[in-house]
Amino acid sequence: MSSVRHQILVDASSRALWRAVTTPEGITAWWADSARVDGREGGRVVITHQHEQGAVELRGMVHKWKPTASFQILWDGPPNSPLKGSRVEFQIGRGDGESKVHVVLSGPATEDPELRAALDIEWRDRMIKLRSLLESAE
Repeated sequence: MSSVRHQILVDASSRALWRAVTTPEGITAWWADSARVDGREGGRVVITHQHEQGAVELRGMVHKWKPTASFQILWDGPPNSPLKGSRVEFQIGRGDGESKVHVVLSGPATEDPELRAALDIEWRDRMIKLRSLLESAE
């Protein structure tokens, strides 16, 4: 199965990185325009992005929730979303004085080569924004 994968090292604590990828305040600082997260396995996630065509809302369920280690969302809506049925997982680890985050997007959205290429660019840019956000805060 194909996927989109990115990893960055960040000069920030793993707790700061966890908050940035799992809280509405963190998510809206680098990923989305608005976010709701019910932080538990089975909890709901709603993320809204503003695009030229208007607001796009993604809805999903928290599939994995392991504080400061792993957060996975299974996108289940809206019905016409190209991400429906796809998963995004954030894996957080601690290195030599730095934290790392590895993001993997997999599922139907990554099977289309054009969409996968666009998502690859989008996630690369988001990871750069996340690193910049966290390193400017420390």
